[in-house]
Amino acid sequence: MEYFFVLGVLLMIFQLFLNRSLWMDEAALALNIMDRSFIELFDSLDGGQAAPFGFLLLSKVIGLIFGYGEISLRFLPFMLAGLTLWLSYLFAKEALGSKIIALATITMLVLNINFIEYATEYKQYMGDVFFAILLCLSYVRYNAKIVVNCNLAL
Repeated sequence: MEYFFVLGVLLMIFQLFLNRSLWMDEAALALNIMDRSFIELFDSLDGGQAAPFGFLLLSKVIGLIFGYGEISLRFLPFMLAGLTLWLSYLFAKEALGSKIIALATITMLVLNINFIEYATEYKQYMGDVFFAILLCLSYVRYNAKIVVNCNLAL
């Protein structure tokens, strides 16, 4: 598992440091973060942009600490993508009960160019994937406890 995880992180780091310019949607979202206070982030965003409040607030904190460069803006999606790889492994292992399938899951994510690209774009997409998998993992763990408790009661 470690090798596939490391490969995924290395591919994401390579993509992060390609020094790409922000594309139009990323720049529009970044302008909202830069030009607004924390409270103003709860209003409608300019430029037809929308993002979850948590993503906006964390982005603002990261921007205030590290500046608003391309790499610092893309740091939050990058970190969420790394956590998504780890959660995906845990979810596949618990839901399907197989380390081999869990490794296949990680491999599919790592080799998916869209996953690697979205991991380094300043948009909330990685947060969406992270929380979707977190919810699925929580559901599997919660249901496993219910099944065990029901079996013990019988």
